[in-house]
Amino acid sequence: AAGVRQFVYLSDIRVYGINRDNAVPLTERSLPNPTRQHHLLADAEPALDQLQGPMLASDEMGVAVLRAAITIGPNGSSPVADDLLFPYIAVSKRKRNTPLQFLHQQDLLRAAQYSISQRLNGAYNIASNGIISSGDVMELCRATGSPGLPKFPRARGIRRGRLVGQPIIVTSTKFRQAAGVSFKYTSGQAVRAYCHSYLLEPGLYNGS
Repeated sequence: AAGVRQFVYLSDIRVYGINRDNAVPLTERSLPNPTRQHHLLADAEPALDQLQGPMLASDEMGVAVLRAAITIGPNGSSPVADDLLFPYIAVSKRKRNTPLQFLHQQDLLRAAQYSISQRLNGAYNIASNGIISSGDVMELCRATGSPGLPKFPRARGIRRGRLVGQPIIVTSTKFRQAAGVSFKYTSGQAVRAYCHSYLLEPGLYNGS
């Protein structure tokens, strides 16, 4: 009614669920199967079966659902990374080779911009290029001069090791083809930017 022609909804790859039988990589054809604590993610997504087809008329509104990997970068991290992932990595001693996938904050911004300009419709996985092992995450943070991964009190009481033991790896091929653009950063570069962000004093850091 307001004349909006494009809507971008930011979702999360955890809609696929942290399950042992997940395919590697997961595509948009994979059915959402979230764990109990993540059902809200799937329930909040727009009903894709009620959306228009991929070809939109000029008077139709496109709805792009972006299922993002764990988003981190120079402005710190997402609550997902702080509350869940990094405490698991910090206590993991036997799973240093677990493949992990991230999304650089600027890749997320560009994905939203291209979703609007290209009037994308449907669900799209988005993640920066490549994967990185959990052990390499710790080594990158040490290499940047960080004293180590931060310890977050909010992580207490959460079942440890779940994401590290059963990672969610997705492919962004559908988005790259639809938007006609590639992601600029790798998962490793996103981690490096995240680690650098924790070297700055909270009182001095202004997010720029």
